[in-house]
Formats: sequence, C-alpha cells, structure tokens
Amino acid sequence: SAGVAEVHALDMAENDFVSLDGSDGSSSTERVQAQGYDRRWIGEVVVRGYDNVSEIMEYLFEPGSQRSEIAVSSNYVHFGVGKVEDYWSAVFASSKDANESCMM
Repeated sequence: SAGVAEVHALDMAENDFVSLDGSDGSSSTERVQAQGYDRRWIGEVVVRGYDNVSEIMEYLFEPGSQRSEIAVSSNYVHFGVGKVEDYWSAVFASSKDANESCMM
C-alpha cells in the first residue's frame, strides 16, 4: 500500500492536482491491482497542504468525516501513506486471502 500511495502522491505533485484518479485516469483499485495485490477492499484519501504526520493523522481521523470512516473501518488490514512535497495519499486495503492478519 505504501508504494502505491507514494507513486500516486508523486503523480499528483508532478502534475499539480489532487484526485483519487491518477493523471492517466487510473483508479485506486487499478493502481493497487497493477502492483499484484489481490484486493478485497480498497480505500484511499488524498489531500494537499499538510506538512507533517501529526497534521495528516488529525485530518484522517477527524470525527464524523468520511475519511475517518475509511481509516477506522475493520474492512482494512493494510495501510500505506505516501507524501511528496505537500501532496499526500493514504491507501487502506485488505486482500482476498482469508488468512490475512495485521500485527501491530
């Protein structure tokens, strides 16, 4: 997830846009699957303008926001974040592997 997030953050920075879709029209799902991840669930949050991890975490977990619904969903067991300049992409995912777990 982190590699996919980093590549998307770089795409947004290089092309000066903020969108869930890539500059080539790719979706979050397409980008994750292109990396060989057999996904069950995919969620992504993109944003520009935050300088550090503390700020982006506050943004992601803002109570009542759709992005916090994604961030705390039990559907996701993997999380990756990418930052290039002040462009951020956070990708949340789980695979089709029923035996998958996330150890923290």
